[in-house]
Amino acid sequence: VVAYERSTFGMRLLGLPVVRERDLQSVPQVQGDARDHGQGDSLVRRTEDDIRVLQPVLHDEVRVVLADPQDLSVFRYLAFVWNAADPKDRAAAHALLAPERPSVEPWRTVCQGQGFQVRCAGSFDGGDAVRQLTDGRGVVLGSVFAPDGEGGSRAAAETFEAPESRAICATAGQRLIEHYRGRYVAVFRTSRADEVCVLRDPSAGISCYALRLGAIDVYCSRIEDVLALGGGAFRPDWSYVVACLCLVREHCRRTGLEGVSQLVGGERARHRNGQVSRECGWDPLALAAADPIDEVHSAQRLAHCTRDVVRAWGACYRSVLLSLSGGLDSSI
Repeated sequence: VVAYERSTFGMRLLGLPVVRERDLQSVPQVQGDARDHGQGDSLVRRTEDDIRVLQPVLHDEVRVVLADPQDLSVFRYLAFVWNAADPKDRAAAHALLAPERPSVEPWRTVCQGQGFQVRCAGSFDGGDAVRQLTDGRGVVLGSVFAPDGEGGSRAAAETFEAPESRAICATAGQRLIEHYRGRYVAVFRTSRADEVCVLRDPSAGISCYALRLGAIDVYCSRIEDVLALGGGAFRPDWSYVVACLCLVREHCRRTGLEGVSQLVGGERARHRNGQVSRECGWDPLALAAADPIDEVHSAQRLAHCTRDVVRAWGACYRSVLLSLSGGLDSSI
């Protein structure tokens, strides 16, 4: 059986070896099939002759071939944080992130500072981009919209101006939460030279998983990408699975994998001297406890906000497909 899947994670999680599509380029009989079925999730049953053709490039125990994940143009990131004041941690970071370390992924380093490094892969579709803070303080990954000065929103510039960069760092990202919108993950050094902050926007539009590889804290959008760094197989967190079955849906830091958590929407992780603390910069309970506003004013704000959001996101793309279903129209 030759399986073409979008992700190698399931195979690696089960401890099964994986052969990528690029390993089969020397086998003419397979090339056409790989291209034809690379986008699907179906299983293709092959004859005994085909298995013999594949055997030279497969391990004895392997009968699974997965499409190369480079075929996916999905934006991905990896962020690494370590204690720059500790020589052992610096050595561990150098060993993990050494440029000569072999890698099949087209990763590019978009920011590197004292005690942290951020890498990205894939394309930035529509409003997605890497936005730099000045002086190499950090980056904001994803789609960010800034006030346009006329009560609306526009896509933020690729580089934040120096005053804004300083404000973001001085407030540990609170400036981003309160004055910008979008879906993003920010990694930056705060106004303290020995502190690095990782922030996920309140909408939680981009995944932000967190785990440790030795002395290095890793944040990523896909767990699969950590496996290439030698993270090994993960074990399911069965207590989380049971909780999900009982509660139907559980919104928390847990992910269902032991040793892997996530930043929830509006949460930041602060790294300082090898210690990590988490705090929420956006609290929906505070909004719920605020004084109510009158219906007329609410309707006006809702109309303005809807037009602004549609206009801002629509400007990021050449064409738009609208699927209007969900909470907004049901509420109206």
